[in-house]
Amino acid sequence: MYKFPCFRDKTWMKENGANMNYPDEFFNVDFCPDFLKNYEHVVNFQEKIEQIIKQIKSALFRQAIYKIQNIEVLAMNECKEDRVLENIKPMIGYEKFKITSSTILRDELWTIKRCNQNFLYWVRYYEQDKNGYSLSIIPMHIKNIFYFFKYYYF
Repeated sequence: MYKFPCFRDKTWMKENGANMNYPDEFFNVDFCPDFLKNYEHVVNFQEKIEQIIKQIKSALFRQAIYKIQNIEVLAMNECKEDRVLENIKPMIGYEKFKITSSTILRDELWTIKRCNQNFLYWVRYYEQDKNGYSLSIIPMHIKNIFYFFKYYYF
């Protein structure tokens, strides 16, 4: 589906850094920033709006891949092969589990293949102040949870 290295090297960044093509399953949510919704001439610029939304989705996909790479780089001694995003599956019913006041747009479960083993990551998308978007990554495998804490807190 989507192949990426466990770390960000210069060559990969040059090829993929600014314009990652996200899979069709990624973040299938109809959304539009308020500044575009409230613009009175929005009907005249529908193509431009779609381009802006695509750029936002591309930036979110890149951010998700980078956050997963932050964890996967710590597993590099076990496996140096590229990681493969095998599957993106929507998760429904977890919206009440939140630690922030931001609006939750969607939860997804990503399956990442590392050396013939599948590892799950919970990806959550948030709306920030009606015009911004962010996401969080939670690894679902105990070893990756350890890597997560090691990378971000130690």
